[in-house]
Amino acid sequence: MLTIVENPDTFEIGEPRPADGAIVMMQRLLFDAENLGAMFPRTDCSVYYGEIDLTWRVENRLLRLVAFSDERPPVLYFQTESEAALTRGASIQATPEELVRKLTWLRG
Repeated sequence: MLTIVENPDTFEIGEPRPADGAIVMMQRLLFDAENLGAMFPRTDCSVYYGEIDLTWRVENRLLRLVAFSDERPPVLYFQTESEAALTRGASIQATPEELVRKLTWLRG
């Protein structure tokens, strides 16, 4: 995750980098979820105007963990219908416990 945040080629000119707080929050969530038994499938990491996005896909299910650079708490977006776009999914506040539950759902 830090590799993508530190790579200047990742960002457009003038695009804000993720804040240190967003990076720490994401690392903490992943560490705490792993301590609760989370099993992470292959992870796609991206950044978008100060956000850090981690995305997991298994078959027709998709889960995305987003940490923001402002005061908003991290969220989990998840696909709720087969073949539905992520924007038609649902979101909940991310906690280590919810991340473990959603990763279990993702794996089927």
